[in-house]
Formats: sequence, structure tokens, C-alpha cells
Amino acid sequence: MKELILAFAAEPILPILHMTFAPQKMAVRAVPNSDLAETVGALAGAAGYERSGAVYTGEALAEPMLVFCGFSGERMNLALAAMRKHGVKIPCKA
Repeated sequence: MKELILAFAAEPILPILHMTFAPQKMAVRAVPNSDLAETVGALAGAAGYERSGAVYTGEALAEPMLVFCGFSGERMNLALAAMRKHGVKIPCKA
């Protein structure tokens, strides 16, 4: 799987996220609230995971959340170091 960072409820800080991860060639994809009913595999475009087409109509997330897909331990450490360097503080990361 290709590295991808799924950014939930992060629209206001998307430019900062792109600036933070672009030097390491890490892609960021904004996930709209309507896609919260989809699986992470489908959102990341992983093989064997199809989008269900379900539309989420519940409450929006209260805080931004990042989901790191396809990262090795070393690359994850680089991503976290980049976040610290740029002062990006997002408590919910997976």
C-alpha cells in the first residue's frame, strides 16, 4: 500500500498538513464528514476494499484526526518528527 495520511475534520489546517508532510513525499487526503461511514481501507484505496456508498449523517468530529496508512516504523517516526518540527498538535492519530 502506498503511504497516505487520511485527514478527518482537518479542513482548516490542510495547508499546514501539506506543508508539513510534502518534504517527506507523504500524501495527505482530506476526508469529508460524509465519508465517515466508509472503511479506512476503502478511503485509502487499498486493494480488496470497495466503497460502500454509505453516507454519514451524524455529528461531525470535534477535533481533527489523522490516520496513517501504509507507513513503516521508520517513515512513521519521520512523520511524527515533521509534526513536532512544524508545531502540528493533533491528539488523535492512528
